[in-house]
Amino acid sequence: MISTTLAHDLDIPSGVSRLVKHHLRLKDEPLLMAIVFKPRRAKSDIVLFEVIENFGAGAVDADHELFEVNLGTNSGVELDPGQRLRLVLTNPYEFRQAVRDRWSGIQDLTKAIDRGDFKVLHCPRNQAKLRALINA
Repeated sequence: MISTTLAHDLDIPSGVSRLVKHHLRLKDEPLLMAIVFKPRRAKSDIVLFEVIENFGAGAVDADHELFEVNLGTNSGVELDPGQRLRLVLTNPYEFRQAVRDRWSGIQDLTKAIDRGDFKVLHCPRNQAKLRALINA
């Protein structure tokens, strides 16, 4: 089972929590899972990794790259000064393939999970298959 325990040094900016709450209200692309973590290589960054039903029309990227957008402090999302939010979005099919085939874009997430340096912001119990993938 995924631990939702927050690592002692992981502060989540309020803007990230508000963004997840906004995504939870979307009906045509329901949010299935949201995990936040800080990558080791860019400690001032924060990564919000979301699995969204119907994202990208449910397609799997042929180049094995997850969709990622970088947001800074003047992006409309409230962040700490100098902080950058890396928003990584995928759908359940692509997520499963990325985990199974160890795509490079999934490595930061799996490393954060291995370290216990992450927090699950949203993952209902009915998403057991997604939970199991990141616990494998």
